[in-house]
Amino acid sequence: MKKLIIAASAVISMLAACSKTDTSTPTPTPTPTPTPTPIPVPTVTAFVPDGWKALDSFSETRFCAVAETVGEKIYAGLGYNSNGFSAVTNDWYEYDIATSKWTKKQSFPTDARANAISFSINGKIYVGLGTNYNRADKEQTYRDLFEYDPATDKWTAKADIPTAGRDQPVFFTIANKGYMGTGNTSPSSATSVKSDFWEYDPATNKWSAKADFPSTPRCRAFGFAIGNKGYLGGGEDANVNKLSDFYEYDPATDKWNQKSPISVAVSRSRGFAFNGAGYVAGGLLGTGNTNSNIVYKFNPTANEWTKTSEMATYDDSFKGRIYPVATVTKTKAYIGLGAYGNSDLIKNQKDFYEYLPK
Repeated sequence: MKKLIIAASAVISMLAACSKTDTSTPTPTPTPTPTPTPIPVPTVTAFVPDGWKALDSFSETRFCAVAETVGEKIYAGLGYNSNGFSAVTNDWYEYDIATSKWTKKQSFPTDARANAISFSINGKIYVGLGTNYNRADKEQTYRDLFEYDPATDKWTAKADIPTAGRDQPVFFTIANKGYMGTGNTSPSSATSVKSDFWEYDPATNKWSAKADFPSTPRCRAFGFAIGNKGYLGGGEDANVNKLSDFYEYDPATDKWNQKSPISVAVSRSRGFAFNGAGYVAGGLLGTGNTNSNIVYKFNPTANEWTKTSEMATYDDSFKGRIYPVATVTKTKAYIGLGAYGNSDLIKNQKDFYEYLPK
């Protein structure tokens, strides 16, 4: 009987406990942190066609630079080093083909600039002229010339050209002399284009006026030398119209002869010669101001132009380029740098390639 009373009391206690009101605050359920949606990263696909090989990139983006070869080493520098025309430079680099490495060398010894000229003659490199134009507070063209000795890494001042300073002229080497012509005397004035033509002789350190280029005055043209002849064509006239006419210069007679025009009106490209033929890489085309991604070949024997290759690029969405550099050894050509875009939107580049011209 006593056990029943104890059991009944326990049940009553349990019922009483259950009948009490719970006045405590419930613990809230935490809201899960949402998983962020990843931002898609654009896929960058290189485009390296047959005959091209990607090499170590230049030290920084660069366009309107110069490049020359001495033996198995390439020397390059100057130009604009950030997008557009904002900052001219005077740095100078050596690319060793054997080691595939760029090394900084003694800087160009005077004002930074772009659109300079360069010649490679008897193991020395000659660099000068050009502009410091930046579309803001600078606009100057230069008349000076300096010799660079790769063996000593030293620069030496040479004779100024005895004419107006020059932006975006054509330049090439025939035998042991350098040649410069056309271009504009004021970077911001298309009407300042010229048709004069000059020879520099390192043996005498003298400039000599030669027969003027016989066609429309122009800037941003292309040029190269094949054997003992020079070639000049393309570019832009005083109305910024793209041109396609093309001429051969004979220093022995100081005369110009018209040749077959290049198959497209093009400016801001780079010419070079290799194995008896001339080549024109990149540029801005006359239709729609689009970048050219084609290398064109000139056969002087047949007096004809053909397409040989598309240009390599690190990003397939940026095909073609303006103001590249181009130089050659006995066995290969080397092309790179430059920019994508046109006068209003410039994206400078630093990729660099070995190319075996066809």
